Amino acid sequence: VLFSNNFRKSFGKLKSSQIQKSVVNVLVELSNGWRPKKLRVETLCGKPVQLVKQYKVGRLYIISSVDVAKYSCYTQVLKIWDILPLEEIPKLVKSLESVFSIYTDDYLNRCKLEYFKG
Repeated sequence: VLFSNNFRKSFGKLKSSQIQKSVVNVLVELSNGWRPKKLRVETLCGKPVQLVKQYKVGRLYIISSVDVAKYSCYTQVLKIWDILPLEEIPKLVKSLESVFSIYTDDYLNRCKLEYFKG
């Protein structure tokens, strides 16, 4: 799991310890491969931005995407961009569009791959 500087700042500004605990719990679950069964996860539209997902925690949303890191081989990593109220998400998505616009189709396809055990 990779955390952006924006997420770190936003998390540090959270006043409620209960919300902080809830955010940490969701992040731990996500890092362990959990994904909500019910459609509380919303995928945002747009070609590259379709990688961005939002997870509701109280009145805030954790904004994340899957990225690819090259260590000894290519590995998918969960990138946590920020935790924001709903009305601030479009501004972040607009800035992420410019980040994702430099990704090649091959890179985007690596990000979209899903592995299922069993």
